[in-house]
Amino acid sequence: MPHYVIGMKTNRIKYLISISIVSFIALCLIQGYLLYNTYQLKKQVFVDDLKSSIDALNDVPEIQQLNEAWYLSIIQNLATYKNTVNTKKEVVQAIKTKTDSINAQFITLLQEVFEESEITHRISYKKEIQDIILYDNELPVDTVYSGAKTNTNLYLGSNQSNKEKVLLSTGKWFSKYDKNDAKALGIDGSLDVEIITGDYVSLTNWEKEVLLQMIGIFAISIVLLVFVVGLFYISFSTLLRQKKIATMRNDFINNITHELKTPLATLKVASKSLHNKEVLHHQEALENTIAIIDRQSNRLHRIVDQVLQKTIGAEELELNYEEVSLVPFITTIIEDFSLLNEANSVTIEWVAEEREMKVSFDAFLMTTVLLNILENAVKYGKDVVRISVNVIEDKQNYHISITDNGLGISPKEQERIFDKFYRVQTGNIHQVKGLGLGLYYAWQVIKAHQGELGVTSTLTEGTTFTITLPKR
Repeated sequence: MPHYVIGMKTNRIKYLISISIVSFIALCLIQGYLLYNTYQLKKQVFVDDLKSSIDALNDVPEIQQLNEAWYLSIIQNLATYKNTVNTKKEVVQAIKTKTDSINAQFITLLQEVFEESEITHRISYKKEIQDIILYDNELPVDTVYSGAKTNTNLYLGSNQSNKEKVLLSTGKWFSKYDKNDAKALGIDGSLDVEIITGDYVSLTNWEKEVLLQMIGIFAISIVLLVFVVGLFYISFSTLLRQKKIATMRNDFINNITHELKTPLATLKVASKSLHNKEVLHHQEALENTIAIIDRQSNRLHRIVDQVLQKTIGAEELELNYEEVSLVPFITTIIEDFSLLNEANSVTIEWVAEEREMKVSFDAFLMTTVLLNILENAVKYGKDVVRISVNVIEDKQNYHISITDNGLGISPKEQERIFDKFYRVQTGNIHQVKGLGLGLYYAWQVIKAHQGELGVTSTLTEGTTFTITLPKR
C-alpha cells in the first residue's frame, strides 16, 4: 500500500510540474504579447510626433515657395496636355525634369530646417506625387499620372526604398480654373486638377529609438520574470526535497520493519514454546528458549539504539577527545574485524607505518566509523572481498583511505549515500540488511571532528572512502 501512495504522489508532482511549466509559458506569451502591443503603440506615438514635426515644414516660407513653384510647373505642363500639344509621357517627363531641377535646392533647404528645428533623429524626407487626375464637371475623366502604374517617380526630397519609407500623411491639391483663369494658361475652356501626394520619411534605426523608450518596461518585465522563475525554482526545490524526504521515510519504515520482523517472529515462536509443558519440564530446552528470547531482545534493543544514536547530528554529538597513536589504533580495529569475518573470505591489506602518528579524537566514535565503512565493504562486496587500508600524512592532516573491490557506487548514488536513511538499493526491500544510517553517522562523526569524509567509486570495480582528520 505505501508504494501505491508514493506512486500517486509522484504522478501528482509530475502533473503539478507540467501545469506550472505550461502556465509559465503562457505567462511568457502573454507578457510578450503585451510588450509587442506596447511597442506598436510607442511606434505609433513616435510616428505621430514625427508627423507633427514634418507638418511644420510646410509652414516654412522658403519651402512653401518651392512647393508653389513645383505645383505651378505641373499645372503649366498639364495645360499643354489639355491643348493636345504633348502626350502623357511627354508631360510626365517634363514634370520630372522640372522636379529634378529644383530638388537639390529643396534638399539643401530641408537640411537647414532640420538643423534649426527640434528634430534630433537622422531622417530623410520626400513629398511624392501619387496621382495626377483631370476632372470635368467634378468628375474624374483622365488620369495623367499614376505612381503605382509607372516606374517614373515624381518627388521632392531624398529617394527611399519601399522597405525603409514610412507614410506619414497623404495630401490632396485640388485646383479649379474657370475659363478666364484657364485662358491665362492658354487653355480653351476650364481646367480642374487633383494632385494626390504622400509625405514619406525614412528614419535610420527608428526601431532602436522606440526600443530605447521602452527600456524601463523591458527591465521591469525581465525582473518580474526572473522573480517568477525564482518562485518556481524555490517551490519545485521544496516540493522535490519533501518528496525525497517522504521516499526516504518510506524506505526507512520498510527497512526497519524488515529488520524487526525476524527478532519479533523468533520471540513469538519462543514465547509460544514456553506454553509447551514438555519445554517447561525439560531444563535444557527451557534454557535454550530463554537464551533465544534473551538474544532477540538484545537484538531489538540494538536496532532501536542504533536508530536513536545514529540519527544524532554532528552538533549534538558529545566528543570525548583523547590522544591516540593512529597506527596501533587502526591495527587493533583491523585485527578484530578480520577475526569476526574469517568465514567471509575477507582479505585486508594493511601496512603499518613505523613512524609515530599522534592524533586527538573520540576513539569510541572513530572506531564505529571505521567499522561501518569496513562492514559496508563486506556487505556490498563480491564473493571474495579484498580491502586495502592506507594512511597518508601531510602538513595539516591525516588521510585514512579504505578501498574495496566491491560492486561500486554510481555517480548519482554517490551524491546521496551520506543522507540519513538512504541506502543504495535494488528495491524497497534490500538484499543487504541495514537501516541506511551507517554512512550518515560516519559523516556526522567526522564532521564533528572538523574533518572530511569523501568517496570515489567506479561501478563493478570498487569504492574508496577517505577520512581526513586534522592534526591536533
